[in-house]
Amino acid sequence: MRERLPIILSSTALLVSVLGATPLGEAAYDAVVPRNSVGTAQLKRNAVTSSKIAPNAVRTAHVVNGSLLAEDFRSGQLPKGEKGEKGDKGDRGDPAAVGCPTGTTRFVSACIESTFRGSATWGAASNDCADEQRRLPSSGELAAFARQPGVTIAPAGEWTADLGDITYASTFAFFAFTQTGNGVRTAFVPGPYRCVAGLQNGT
Repeated sequence: MRERLPIILSSTALLVSVLGATPLGEAAYDAVVPRNSVGTAQLKRNAVTSSKIAPNAVRTAHVVNGSLLAEDFRSGQLPKGEKGEKGDKGDRGDPAAVGCPTGTTRFVSACIESTFRGSATWGAASNDCADEQRRLPSSGELAAFARQPGVTIAPAGEWTADLGDITYASTFAFFAFTQTGNGVRTAFVPGPYRCVAGLQNGT
């Protein structure tokens, strides 16, 4: 019987191809492919959708190796690869590309105005600097800047951003740095000042 099975199957396949959609052809087809199974000839393109596949029906044996992409997996399902080698160090930036605006002198990472401005109250001086996107210097900043060659501090002292000893007067007082050291001046007494700008590109 086993020896004749290939001959029977071949003959049946021949009948199916010759007789086609006839009662005898369908009977021959049923002998090869049972009615409760589905052959590729019975499926239309895109006929099988994910909603028609039973859970866990597709297993690893049904998936062709190398056919899935990274986006086919949920986040965290794929193990992380090894850390890559450190890249080459980039070229050092050109220090000349960063500078100070006209009328200021570079000091550490800031640009301090080279000369002091006329007298104003602390509030007016602070607002003038802010209007130009600048600020008053701190007392320590101005003290260190005053030690640079060619820098002259106003004899009466210049405003700083630091709050002074409020026991000195009944109103707010701020440090007003002089050439000899810090002094304290009430906020409403006019005094000289200078502003501090930030470093800029292409100056």
